[in-house]
Amino acid sequence: MDNEKFQELVLQQLTSLTEGQARLLERQSTLEEGQARLLERQSSLEEGQARLLEKQSSLEEGQARLFEKQSSLEEGQARLSEGQVRIEKRLNAVYEQTAMLTEFRTETIAKLTEISNTIDFLLHKGYLAEKEIFVLKKDISLAKK
Repeated sequence: MDNEKFQELVLQQLTSLTEGQARLLERQSTLEEGQARLLERQSSLEEGQARLLEKQSSLEEGQARLFEKQSSLEEGQARLSEGQVRIEKRLNAVYEQTAMLTEFRTETIAKLTEISNTIDFLLHKGYLAEKEIFVLKKDISLAKK
């Protein structure tokens, strides 16, 4: 394989890696949007909890009403806990995905660095080979005279 073909192959691989990294960035953006939606949902749950607290203060007006409403308040609290568990599970999934993407990004950067170093090395070796050829041609030319 000559140097130009090798360089073309390396450029193709770099292009492929760049495209892959662009896809990763798009996926990361999607994850960030999902996380923003989760935060909005959490805010909605907090607003719901605030409404429950308002209801609780109105329940304190009468003991009879307190006993009647206590079971519904406990049910609401259970729903909030279930919702919180679901949110925690989703958040854990987001954390795991983010960790995987971070690890993949780190590996990709390491591989790109290795490819860059290899290209630099090959360019240097090409330069040295060209220099040797020049010196040999010059020596042959001088020897013929």
